[in-house]
Parts: sequence; structure tokens; C-alpha cells
Amino acid sequence: MSSPSLTRPGSPTRRQVANAPQRAGARQSRARTAAKPAAARGPETWVFAYGSLMWEDAVPFEEARAALLPGFRRAFCIYSHVYRGTAERPGLVLGLLRGGSCRGTAFRLAPETAEAVLAAIHAREMVTGVYAPRVLPVTLLPLGAERARRVKAYVFVADPKHAQFAGRLPLPVQAEILRDASGARGTARAYLEETVTHLRAQGIRDAELERLLGLVREDEPGETGPEPKTGGTFGRPLPRRRVGRR
Repeated sequence: MSSPSLTRPGSPTRRQVANAPQRAGARQSRARTAAKPAAARGPETWVFAYGSLMWEDAVPFEEARAALLPGFRRAFCIYSHVYRGTAERPGLVLGLLRGGSCRGTAFRLAPETAEAVLAAIHAREMVTGVYAPRVLPVTLLPLGAERARRVKAYVFVADPKHAQFAGRLPLPVQAEILRDASGARGTARAYLEETVTHLRAQGIRDAELERLLGLVREDEPGETGPEPKTGGTFGRPLPRRRVGRR
């Protein structure tokens, strides 16, 4: 089956995307030292993860809870020039777009290490400055006898003004990019597969990502995704883990 063209009216071409680092060089340099979002006041520090932060690098946390972020949805809306692609052949990674809601994982950080962990996460996510760090309300979903409750959490939202912002590309275009791209942390396809597998393991079926995975595998019948990486139970402390750059 032939792949759809990546060039369409109103969409950036491969050349335009490849030239983005030069056009945004000064901005990206400033992003590496950009201030972290203002701390959420209160006795607890939470970070909301919706993509590879859920599984790829480990966040040293005291508690992990299934959580819901209202007002934003998960989407492959960011061109990757480092971790899952290159400037010459960009990949795609997840960001948050306005509208809808997003289920993910909220990590509660230990008070004595919260500042250092947030700094490490900030460095990881803001390598090219494509995200806008925010503190937003998220709902921790019920766990056993514990009722749902709302907390404030650090969230990295896609910056629509950034040169690497892809917006809502058609799913066939996303699939073509994800099939081919590869960066410092592996293939864009593996990023999609690992994310979908981890979401399924938590009982989350993201309809758009499921459709996208089907398109990526369209010409490869019978293939299955990777097994989810092992971890602990939501709500219980898990072993402390290191945060790396994405």
C-alpha cells in the first residue's frame, strides 16, 4: 500500500521542518535555561505524565496515581529533532493540545527531593523548548476506599508558537512519519508502541493512538506490540528511579 504524501496545503514540508532549528536557534538556546513553572503551593508536589515520562525514564516518586487532566488531550503534535527523529528527518512525539481531557499518571514527589527532580524533568522536557510548563489542576482517580480528589500538578503543554509544533496532522501523515523516523532514544514507532502498551496496561484505551498504531502496522499483519515495562501498583511507593533526558 502506498504511503500518503507528507506535503499538503497548510502543512510544513520536510524542508521547512528541517530548517526549524536554524529559525528557532536563539529561542531554543534560551529554553535550556528557562525558568521552571512556579511551584504549586501546598504540602505536596505532583507531576502529571501522559507520554514517555510514564514509562521511559523513571521519576523518583513516593506515590503514583491514575489521574485525569481536563481541558487538554494527548496528541502527536510535536516534531522531534532529538529523541525520536533528527532535524533532517523529524519524528513525532506527544504533546497536549487544548480541548477534551487526558488520562495519565500523577507522580507525587518526596518533599526533600522535589526541587531536584523537577529540575531534572524540566531539563529533559525542555531540551528544545517546545513545551510550555504549567501548573494545572488534575483529578486523582479513586483508589480503593480513597475518593477522587483534585491536586495541582506540573504539566508540559505543547507550545503552538514553537517552530517544532506540528498541530493536528492527519493520522495517515502521522503514521508515515512514525514508521520512518529515528533519533537518539530510538524509533518514533517504538515510542508509539510503548506508549499504547503502557496505557493499555493501566486500562486506558486512547482511541486516536489505537487507530494510529493500526495505520503504522497496516502492511504488517500479525505483529504485536512490546510487553509493558514492569512497575508497581498505583498508590503504592515504588523503587526510586533516575530521570534522564528525552
